[in-house]
Amino acid sequence: MLLAKIKAPQRELALAAKELGMPLEYVKAVLFKESNGVVFWKVKGFKDPVPPLNFEGHWFRRLTRTVFDKIAPNLSMRIADRLFGAGEWKRFQKAAKLDRKAAIEAAGWGAFQIMGFHWKRLGYKSADEFAAAMHTVKGQVQAFVRFLETHPFKGLKQALIDGDLDTFAHYYNGENHAINKYVPGLRLFLRLARAGKI
Repeated sequence: MLLAKIKAPQRELALAAKELGMPLEYVKAVLFKESNGVVFWKVKGFKDPVPPLNFEGHWFRRLTRTVFDKIAPNLSMRIADRLFGAGEWKRFQKAAKLDRKAAIEAAGWGAFQIMGFHWKRLGYKSADEFAAAMHTVKGQVQAFVRFLETHPFKGLKQALIDGDLDTFAHYYNGENHAINKYVPGLRLFLRLARAGKI
C-alpha cells in the first residue's frame, strides 16, 4: 500500500537545470512526466521512504537470459505489466533474491525513472552503488544530469532545450513513446512549469 508521496525540492531541481545549462521548466517537465514530481514513496512495510521504482519484467527476463521463466513467471516475463507503489517494490525484492544485479538493472529508478542498466555509463562503480544513490534526492537528480550528459545520442539535451520533444522522447523514453503519449504529456507539463503551476 502506498501511504504517501514526497515531492522534489526546488533547490535540487534548480541546481540540475544550472548544471545542464537549461531553464528549470525543462527539468520540471521531464520530472512530472516521469513521476508526477515525486522523489520518494512512503510504502507500507518499509521503515524509510523509498524512491519511485518500476520493475520491468521483460528486462529482467532478457538480462537473466530466461533462466527464471519457469520458476518465476511473474518476474521474468515477455511483456511487462505495472503494479505501482508497494507492488513494484515487492516484486523487485523477490527478483533481487534470484539475481540482485539483474533486478536493479531491470528497474526504472527515482523521479526521472532512469533504468538501472545504465549504471556503468553514468559513472557508478556497481549496480548496487547506483541503487543506493537513488535513495537520496541528490542522487536521483545527478543520475538525470549524467544520463543527459553521457547519452550516446549527443543531441539529447539540446533536443529538449530546442523543444524538439519527439526526438527527446525517442531517446529518453524509447521507441514506444507515441503509445505512451509521452510528447503530449511533456508539452502539458512544460506549459504548467512555464506558468508556475508546478
